[in-house]
Amino acid sequence: MQDIDDYRVLVVDSSGETEPYFRTEEMSMQQLYDEADIVVEVTATNDRKAEYQAVLTKVMVNKVYKGEKTLEDNDIYVYEYVSIDKIDDRITMQIMEVNNLMKEGNHYYLLLDFLELPEGYRYDEISSRTYLYVNVPFGKWSKEEPVLSMMPEDGSEILDQYKNIKDIDAFLRNQEYKEIYERKREEFLAMIR
Repeated sequence: MQDIDDYRVLVVDSSGETEPYFRTEEMSMQQLYDEADIVVEVTATNDRKAEYQAVLTKVMVNKVYKGEKTLEDNDIYVYEYVSIDKIDDRITMQIMEVNNLMKEGNHYYLLLDFLELPEGYRYDEISSRTYLYVNVPFGKWSKEEPVLSMMPEDGSEILDQYKNIKDIDAFLRNQEYKEIYERKREEFLAMIR
C-alpha cells in the first residue's frame, strides 16, 4: 500500500451502528474475550494492503493469551476496519471513531476471530493466517498508555490528513464514552495480568 500519510481522513461517530461487529457498551470484556478465537500481544508492521472496507496489516505475534501457542514469534494478518475511497479526486480514509490503524512498531493486544471464508474456498498462505477484530471498538488495545482525542462537541466529523492523526489510538465521542473506553481497557488488562 502506498504511504498513507497524505490521505485525507474522515473520523466518524459509530454510535448509530447496529451490526454485532460494532457492539460497544453492552458487551463486557469477559464476553469479548470468551468470543475471541485468539487473544494476542503483537507488534504492528508497515506491511499493509488496502482491501474492501479494510486495511490488511501484517503483525508479529509476541505472546498468546488465548489460542494456539504456536502463533508466538510468527506473523499473522489482521483486517483493520476502515473505508478507503476517492472523493473529490482525493483518496479519503474513513475511520470509525475508536478504531485508528495500528502504528508500525507499536505493541497492541488484539482479540481476534479467524477469517472464515466460504465453503470450498482454498486458503492461501496469507488468508490461512488472517483474522478480524472480534469487536471493532474494543478488539484492539494499545499496550502503552493510549493517546486519546475527543471528537468535536457539535458532533461533526474530524477531517484531517492522516499524518496529523496517526499517533492517536482512539477518537472518543464524549466524556461518557471516554469513561467506558478507559473502564473496558482496565477490565481487559486485569484479565491478562
